[in-house]
Amino acid sequence: MKKILMLLGNFTICATLPVTVVACGVKMPNNQIDIEQIPNIQLNLIDLDNLKSDTIIAKFLEENQINEGLKTLKARDLEAEILEDGRQKIVVQKGTKHFKGSVIAVCATKKNIIELEGLSQEIGSLNNNNAATIKTAFLAKNQLLKMQPNDLEVIETTGLTAKIRVKPNARTYQGEILVNFVLKTNIKTVLIKTLNGLNDENIETIKTAFLVANPSLNLHPEDLEIQIKDGGKATITILPSSITYHDQVDVFYTIKNMIRSANTIFDLGPLIDAEIDTIKTAFLIKNPSLNLRSEDLEIQIKDVGKATITILPSSLIHQGKVEVIYTIKTNNAQWNGVLGPLDNNFETTIKRAFLIENPSLNLGQEDLEVSETSSQSAKIKIKSNVATHQGEVIVSFTIKTNINIATSKALGGLNNKEQDTIKNNFIDKNQNLDLKSEDLEVIAITDLGATISVLSSSSTHQGSVNVSFSLKANIDTANTVLGMLNDNNEATIKNNFIAKNQDLDLKSVDLEVNDIQNNGATIRVKNTSSTHQGSVNVSFSLKTNIDTANTVLGMLNDNNEATIKTKFIEKNPTLGLGANQLEVSATSSQSAKIKSNVATHQGEVVVNFSIKPDIDTTNTITHLGAINDNSSDMIKNIFLQMNSQFTSLAKEDLELVGTPDNVKSRIRIKNTSLTHQGQVDVSYTIKPNINTGVLNLGPLNSQAESTIRSIFLEKNSFVGLTGEHLEISAINTEGATIKVKTNAPTHQGQVDVTYSIKPTINAPTLNLGALNNNAEAIKEALIAQNPLVFAGLTINDLEFVGTPLEGSATIKIKDSFPTHQGQYDVTYTIKPSLVVTTTNLGALDNRDESTIKFLFLNKNSITTLTEDDLIVSHITNHEAKIKVRPDFATLQGSADVQFENNQLFLDGRMLERTIDNALESKTFATKDLAETAIQEALPVFWKDRLNIKIWCLAPLPGVIRTGYILELKASNSLFKVIPSTVDMVVSETHWFINGWYSSAA
Repeated sequence: MKKILMLLGNFTICATLPVTVVACGVKMPNNQIDIEQIPNIQLNLIDLDNLKSDTIIAKFLEENQINEGLKTLKARDLEAEILEDGRQKIVVQKGTKHFKGSVIAVCATKKNIIELEGLSQEIGSLNNNNAATIKTAFLAKNQLLKMQPNDLEVIETTGLTAKIRVKPNARTYQGEILVNFVLKTNIKTVLIKTLNGLNDENIETIKTAFLVANPSLNLHPEDLEIQIKDGGKATITILPSSITYHDQVDVFYTIKNMIRSANTIFDLGPLIDAEIDTIKTAFLIKNPSLNLRSEDLEIQIKDVGKATITILPSSLIHQGKVEVIYTIKTNNAQWNGVLGPLDNNFETTIKRAFLIENPSLNLGQEDLEVSETSSQSAKIKIKSNVATHQGEVIVSFTIKTNINIATSKALGGLNNKEQDTIKNNFIDKNQNLDLKSEDLEVIAITDLGATISVLSSSSTHQGSVNVSFSLKANIDTANTVLGMLNDNNEATIKNNFIAKNQDLDLKSVDLEVNDIQNNGATIRVKNTSSTHQGSVNVSFSLKTNIDTANTVLGMLNDNNEATIKTKFIEKNPTLGLGANQLEVSATSSQSAKIKSNVATHQGEVVVNFSIKPDIDTTNTITHLGAINDNSSDMIKNIFLQMNSQFTSLAKEDLELVGTPDNVKSRIRIKNTSLTHQGQVDVSYTIKPNINTGVLNLGPLNSQAESTIRSIFLEKNSFVGLTGEHLEISAINTEGATIKVKTNAPTHQGQVDVTYSIKPTINAPTLNLGALNNNAEAIKEALIAQNPLVFAGLTINDLEFVGTPLEGSATIKIKDSFPTHQGQYDVTYTIKPSLVVTTTNLGALDNRDESTIKFLFLNKNSITTLTEDDLIVSHITNHEAKIKVRPDFATLQGSADVQFENNQLFLDGRMLERTIDNALESKTFATKDLAETAIQEALPVFWKDRLNIKIWCLAPLPGVIRTGYILELKASNSLFKVIPSTVDMVVSETHWFINGWYSSAA
């Protein structure tokens, strides 16, 4: 037992392995060694490939091979077997010469590496796919294995995968695993190995240059190791941290020269401007031996005439920066390029004019070049050898026109031979030359011609020309009184003037007429006339032609001749004609012809008109309905609103005939109306004013407009007036203003109404507990649970908002309740219903409530209720209604029960009705006769059991209805009356009933 405990104590070393415990305990012969007693025996058998007997025995012997006590023990002497509890034992087989017994061993198999948690099959980037490399990478990725490369073997490699197997002699683990990897590229395959143009020989510089030259490698500086050698050479080694490359490569490089040297020219001389590109170009031209490119330079302009040039990293030859100096040539910004008019466009003429316009240049014609010359412009450029100026400019100019090219030198007839006349005629006949009078002078003037010369001051023309002309006759001696004309048209005036002055030999085309009036005009000879000149004022008188008259007469009352004449004269007052001076013909419903019959007028016109429609037609609405008042404007406005077909009528076109009363009036169209005529009788009623209504609305639920409208209309029976006809304003907690809209058909007016807002009742208890399943019970419970706040209210004052749900409802105080308002969301539960198994109670000795209750509870085995919890009602001879009291907490319901009577019961009221029928419409001299009549009227069932006497029957003459008292006595003790149906009970068999009957007397 002690050894077993020791072994169990050692078990912890195999806690992570699957373990099988082997135990033993058998009798052994006395002359053999019991293996359990051998000291230092090793029973902790771990790293087994499996739990087969041969494997366990082999491992047992291996672990104890140095134990002297077990040296002669062989595998054939042992066997391993599994106990019932699953443990293993190692047993010495029978027949073994030297040993006996058995031992318990702790057996643990090797774990399969593929089943280990956290084991990575991705072993990363490898330099090659050699077995050693793969094993080393696998163990590096899975350090939890704590194995050596010799414990593993690579049994298969395919592409970027390999299969690794644990060797059989390895401890702890067994099995195979498939791993994945990527192969690093050999850096010797890099494309660019020449790194020209480094700033220095620093290791980091070489790294950066190598990576910039080979960006596709996707390497980082920390992946590289640099070893600098002689002669611009370095070896780059890829460190193991790189996951894509390995090995090393030699690269070659050059170091850039510093730009500042004795051979660099810093003075750039005169430049055309200080632009960056200009400075770059000048520096490169001055220093061609540097073999630089413009994109290798960066310019920073400092003070005037100074700049710093920095060599950019893109240059593979030079580095550094240098300061340069320069001057700027004067440019053409201030040159005047407008040379004005020139005699010609010769080069010398253009240069001379340019230098005159730009004296500050202080240049000579030899410093200028002229090119691209046209009739209007040329390009002038400063020659490149001029040290102080630069640039070019497009100059503009005009060439003066020589007037000897004039096409019209014969000026024709002139009014006179004055210098201005000759110049103006020459200019007018040669407009294409665009001449100005102030640029010309006239010399050598005769009656037949002259010489015209251009002044030297002219900026546009030059030269001279001889012109010829003749002098025109003046018409100022003509006859200017033309007499009576049909019209004052220009042709009429011309023809009459020429006819009156035939000796002048005038032509109509040479004349023009101006300032034409009804009694005169001005006749002028056109400048184009070659024979005449001058102007005269002529006089004449005109016949009036009515064809200019206004012929649109508008709307007329009729087409009578007098009406047409009157309207025509009204439309044409300037004609000065009277009705007797006009003739009307060809009259229709829309037009007529009018002409004058006097000598002072002429012509004929067709006038147009239409006949005004009469407003009194079958389509005219004459009943105006209810209106606010019978004022003239009100009646007119309503009439026009209701008769919208009269679109051209306005209120101003209407007038009332006489004084309107409260029911009718007459409307007439004024004579001034242009569109209608006639008159019509209209009827109407005056809208009642709402100020006659109830203005105190009492308590309201709210001051909402809809509430005010509704209550106002409810309290005032204004027939035809609805809420949409009312406007509510000036609303406050005590009142508001109500105004009837103008479109209301039945009423008018505005009133101030008063009211108060009902206070809201707040119910403190809204959980009503368990209730009967009916709506009224919910209302009753709300009042019962809140008796103080609902004092004075009944369930008839409450109503539901929506439909009550199974466990909740919304209840509000009806709007009709006069003093308060409120709405309540209540909750409750529904009492379970009473379960009734039978309603037949059998035979009863009496119909007392307690008897009915008792039998009902017993026959239905109801134990949750007592008689006090029930109410009995509607008791008859054979049935009654039983219900659970409403205030009972846990049940609800009712039932109609039936029963039989052991006694005979009489309903006194029913008997009273029977007697009334017997006495009806009869007259009895004595009460005995009445008793007889009653006895005869009784059913047989009652006759045998009842004696009746009648008292106080007094059928007086003229009395229709009188009273009586019946005394009833039962002759059978089983016959009893229902006490509640008689007026007085003397004993169980003696009663009185008060009754009435109607007498025929």
